[in-house]
Amino acid sequence: MVGWTTVPVKREVVLNQGVVVCHIELDEAGLGEVSGYIFMDGNPVKDARVYLMVHYQYKHGKSDHNGFYTFTEVPSGETEVTVTCYSDGNRTLFELENQPESLAVIGAGYIALELAQAYHRFGTKVKLIHRSERVLSTQTSDISDELTKHLSDEGIEIHLNTKVKKISRTDENTILITAEENGKEVQFRVSHILIAAGIDANTANLGLEILGVNLDKAGSVIVNEKQETNIGHVYAIGDCTNTPSFVYTAAAEGKTAALNAIMNKDATMDYQGLPWVVFTDPQVAGAGIDEKEAIKEGIPYETSTVYLKDVPRSIAARDTRGFIKLIRNTETDELLGIRVVAPEGGELVMQASLAIKYGIKVEEIANSLHPYLTLSEGVKLASITFKKDIKELSCCAV
Repeated sequence: MVGWTTVPVKREVVLNQGVVVCHIELDEAGLGEVSGYIFMDGNPVKDARVYLMVHYQYKHGKSDHNGFYTFTEVPSGETEVTVTCYSDGNRTLFELENQPESLAVIGAGYIALELAQAYHRFGTKVKLIHRSERVLSTQTSDISDELTKHLSDEGIEIHLNTKVKKISRTDENTILITAEENGKEVQFRVSHILIAAGIDANTANLGLEILGVNLDKAGSVIVNEKQETNIGHVYAIGDCTNTPSFVYTAAAEGKTAALNAIMNKDATMDYQGLPWVVFTDPQVAGAGIDEKEAIKEGIPYETSTVYLKDVPRSIAARDTRGFIKLIRNTETDELLGIRVVAPEGGELVMQASLAIKYGIKVEEIANSLHPYLTLSEGVKLASITFKKDIKELSCCAV
């Protein structure tokens, strides 16, 4: 089992912007004093504009916008710049030299949940604080409820319908969070805090308004399937755009944009059946659309759910947490989507993704040969369940 002391630690963060290097030595908490130095050619400088990728309030500088900071003063006789930060963010959370005694995670999206469980398993007392009624609130309630049950059973303290009102430090080792939970004021005391409530596209100060590049309400660059903006020769990729925010989609978008911009190709992105995974335990994974999206698109649908307690592989592995759910078009029998809560559930969604992309019928999946005692057999069982009760089947799901 991986323990805190076996994890390598970075002692410093070095960030670059042009020829300016900002060296910040981090403190142990997400809330506290952080000291650093700004150098150019080995000499301290002032009016150095750097991008720190975090939200800071600080003594000797001012924020331009969303992470850009201009340090306007180098104190006489010294090069130290004092910074007060409210959250280091997940980029520096794993650089702490000492394990946090307790951690409040604000948010309940995939990053918040993954980090909350990781630190809980290190032995940190974790409180998950979320303003909505459910974790992973973009998913249907069965997904959220199933994951919440397992995280709670594991010992993670989850507070839903809880809005943070104030964050302050009571002493060197304690952060006080004042919040409203279900209409009542509550307080939480922790040693560390992580704000994982989402990110915004950092598109300000790029001069996009001068070019006339269109942005959506969230500030993301609007692109088409060729990664083109509304300005024909301007392309955008990755998290700054209105496309899915995954590292593998960003890489593909970069290739698409390069082929079109440099080689004058006609390459396009195709997100049909896009697979995704939340790396909690059990994992949450999916591909295609769910019931809510089918209703929104006016597609006739029905669902089939197989619980892992009825999947031979899960029974043999003695880990029956979760379920496999398929969504199909009732008129065409085409697979519309898959949602999974299961240990290593991410390994199941690629076959469903390909079935969605290439229009494979659910009946074909039900009749295909899946090796017995594999988790992928659960997808076959879920396909069969549209028409049969799998509890009445013999061995090997036939």
